[in-house]
Amino acid sequence: MLEALGMRDGVSTATRSEIALYIVQTGSYQEAKELLARRGLRCDISTLSRIALATAHTAIELRDAALETATSLPIAVDGPLWGKRVRVSTDGGRVRTRKPRRGRKTKKGRHAFSTPWREPRVMVIDVLDDEGKTDALRLPLYDVVLDDAEATFALIVGYLRLLGVAYAQEVVCISDGADWIWERVDRLVTHAEIPQERLVLV
Repeated sequence: MLEALGMRDGVSTATRSEIALYIVQTGSYQEAKELLARRGLRCDISTLSRIALATAHTAIELRDAALETATSLPIAVDGPLWGKRVRVSTDGGRVRTRKPRRGRKTKKGRHAFSTPWREPRVMVIDVLDDEGKTDALRLPLYDVVLDDAEATFALIVGYLRLLGVAYAQEVVCISDGADWIWERVDRLVTHAEIPQERLVLV
């Protein structure tokens, strides 16, 4: 019954929202803990970490289920992008990740770790106004994956189908010159069912 009311992992939806907000906006769990305490929410770092990870896993499950449905059904005519000027952009970057090493602990009682580089791939879908600027009344949609190019474009196709990009007034795909992006654009256009006459590539 509590789960039906939104109570999971021992917190209400409002508390979960506050914890998730401070976790992503601050630079560390310790900083989030201190700011939440000033709001009257006192949690230890292990609790914050547990709730944040559980929230992230649930969000990804819901996202993947929605995108899988979007790729298997016809695109809705009355989607949020109907009649809009849409910009789709993607790019890769570099970030260090933390990978624990097996073996004996250090003198401080911790396991050693390595920090290999990974390439996060970021996508942004936003609506443009009549002057070609981001429409301030519609928040951009951001997502990022630490996965390969195929997974990244599958994600973009799913979002575009879910939002009804096939019925947008204009679709602008913009990116730098990375081969992994442009060699997949034709498939993106085909699978998202974007009419060629409404497509602009930059």
